[in-house]
Formats: sequence, structure tokens, C-alpha cells
Amino acid sequence: MASTIYQARTFQGINLYRHYLLGIILFLLLSITASAQIGLEEIIVEKIPVSDEARGDDPGIPVGAYAYRVFVEMDTAYELQAIYSLENHEIIIETSTQFYNNADFGATSGGDILNALLESFPSLAFDSYITINAATNNMLGVLNSEDTFDGTTDGMVLGSSLPLQSLGANFDVPFGTESYSGRFSTFSGIYSVIGGESGPTPTNKVLIGQFTTDGEFSFELNVQIRKKGTTEYEQYVARDPQGQEILFEALTYPGNLMSPTVTLTSPESGATFMTSVNITIAADASDTDGSVDLVEFFADELKLGEDNTSPYQWNWIADAPGSFDIYAVVTDNDGLHATSDVITITVDEPTGFRNPDSDRSISVFPNPAKNIITIEFSGMPNHATFQAEVMSVQGISYLKQEIYISDNTYSTTIDLSSLPEGIYFIRLVDENEHALYKKIIKN
Repeated sequence: MASTIYQARTFQGINLYRHYLLGIILFLLLSITASAQIGLEEIIVEKIPVSDEARGDDPGIPVGAYAYRVFVEMDTAYELQAIYSLENHEIIIETSTQFYNNADFGATSGGDILNALLESFPSLAFDSYITINAATNNMLGVLNSEDTFDGTTDGMVLGSSLPLQSLGANFDVPFGTESYSGRFSTFSGIYSVIGGESGPTPTNKVLIGQFTTDGEFSFELNVQIRKKGTTEYEQYVARDPQGQEILFEALTYPGNLMSPTVTLTSPESGATFMTSVNITIAADASDTDGSVDLVEFFADELKLGEDNTSPYQWNWIADAPGSFDIYAVVTDNDGLHATSDVITITVDEPTGFRNPDSDRSISVFPNPAKNIITIEFSGMPNHATFQAEVMSVQGISYLKQEIYISDNTYSTTIDLSSLPEGIYFIRLVDENEHALYKKIIKN
């Protein structure tokens, strides 16, 4: 396979001098002067959906897969030397499914991918690999948001990097030319560039790997950086720092990511609506360490719809009466979810009692009306209490009045003068929760 030849070119001689080079790198890692400065600023994970074009080129890429591109961001005075593991500091790169590796032209190292092949084989752009700076043999990796150099947004800029040295673990197994399932880990592996690498943009971000999967992606890494032109280095670890090592929580992903939050703002719990009327379900959603990707709305366990832009809302028309539990689910850019509190609303038929055998009825006059309306009853039982309520078509309650039916009571009045002009419903509910509605117009 061509990929095997390209890969062998860079790693030729590594096996022959494995112990010699490992000794040199560990010497560089451990014997130069430790620095107390803080040159590591952030670990950035860029999540890019696999394109339909790439999946068309290689159907082996799972539907719903993402390429996770991992960057080390440093102060501009620093350069990246190594991603390393030691006896008490493990490298872990893991997925809940499998990593995609291009079977024809994929490579373990980003620098061994031939850029000339990308146009003919778009799936190659989503190959999983380790690297320090290189995205292909003559391109360096940058964030898509910073890719403003050549008129295209492909996460790459023209440039070359030092050869990648990979020792102490077989990185070919998880990131070669065969898909790899599950968890890769090592306490002795290291990949590095002995001279150190700075990022290709003024923000000094260095790509250290691309990992494509449709599963839950995670990692635990350890990083060594060096102050340019000096022998001062800094070592950052994901856990259990020793000596002058510095704990850096972002080296564990997703680690201590904050879940998003979502709160329903409409409708109010306990509100009542009529069938065939728009019910606006709205929510406030936020994410303190990222962004909101999507808010989904549910009635009971039925998904009503979704919205990916603020303000987050969905208009629902209930086709049948009943009681419904309404809630929202938010998803953030890290794939974390949160669910709002549940509210309960009632949907009623706009005319007639809920018991179909009832011969009760009401009439309202004048209708339209400006101020006082009269409600007349027919077929109502004597010595019964009813609750009369004036509500908007959105289910908002404006006026409530208790009515007691006696031998001499066949009607009552309600003052609408405080209400704005519009369409309303009179809702009459008896002690058995049987409801009757009448449409009225306030002018």
C-alpha cells in the first residue's frame, strides 16, 4: 500500500535506533532546567462533522462521525516539544466505538499524508493521526476559525514541520491504516520533535492530533514545552503532578466540562389551552464553557421539534385534549445534555363539556362587547358551584369569578373593561372538572 511506503520514509531508522533515540528524548525531557513560568495557555478541541463528500468517497466512515482536532495553545515565547507518558503519567486516547483510519492512504503521522491526494480522495482529510504541527506532508494544521490565509477554509496552511519521532509505544496500531476500536493507552510512549515546534499563526497553536469517530471521544495527555532559545522547559500533566510538574485540567477531555443549562420560560405550569391553537413553548439555554448547539422540545415523551438559534422556541398545536408534561433538552458543543424542569399544561376542546352526554350550554351577550357581558346558563343543576374564567387564546388567565347556581339564578355578569381588545374564551368548570367554553370578542 502507498501509505505504508510513505510512512516508512519518515519512521525509517527509528526501530534501528529506538533505544538510542528514546534515551536522547528522555534526556531532553528530564535533564534541562525546569521553569516555573506558565507557558501553556489552553488545550483546544475542534469538532468538525465529516462531510458528505468524504463519506461518499469512503462509505466506511460512520454516519454521524466527527473529526476531533486537538491543539496546544502556548504563549508566543514557547514551542512544543513532546506529548509523553511516564510510569505515573499515562497517555490515553479513547472512543466508545472506533477511530476511522483511511485504509488506502492513511498514515500514523499527519506529516506522512500526501497533500496531493486530498482532492481525489476527500476521505483522507478525515484520517486519524498523531502529529506535532503537520496536517499533511506540506501543510500545517490551524483552527478553521483562523484559516484566512489562502481563500479556503480547510484547517490547513502551507508549511513544513520537523520529522515526528514516535517511540516506546506502537502508535501504528490505533492510527495506521485499519480502524481501531476502544482505548489506546501507554505508560512508556512518546511522540515528539526534538527541536520543538511553534504554531503557524500568531496565536501559537500547534496541532497534536486528529481523531475521527462516531463515538464518545476522550483523552488524557501530558505535554512538554520549552521557552524558545533556552533550556527552560515546562511539563504539564493530566493528573498527579510530581516535583515541578504542573497540573493542567484541560489535558483531560472532556474532563470537568460544564453541562449546559435550560429553563422553560413559556408556557406557565398549569396553563390551559384549546385544541387547534398555537402553543408557544420557549426556553432560555446557556453553556458556561462553550456554546449551545440545539434545544429540543417534548410533550410527554414525544419530540415536538427543535431550535438551534436563540431565542429557543417551538410552536405546537395540540390535536387532542388532555394533560401534557412539557420539557426541553439542551445539547452543547461538547455533546453534553441537560433537561429542564417539567411543567404540566391542559388542553381542552374549545366547545362543549368534556362529558359528551351533557346537554348543558351557555350563551353570552352582547358579543362583541366593550364592558359588561351577561352569561346565561341552560341545563345547569341547582345548588351547584362553578368557576368562570376569562382567558386568552394562548391560555393566559385574566379574570376568575365563582358562580353559585340556585333556583332563581340563570345568569351572571362579568366586567371586561380592564382587558385589552382581542379574542377571549369564557371557561366554565364544574366541581367534576367538566369544562364548557364560549368565544367572546372584546372591542
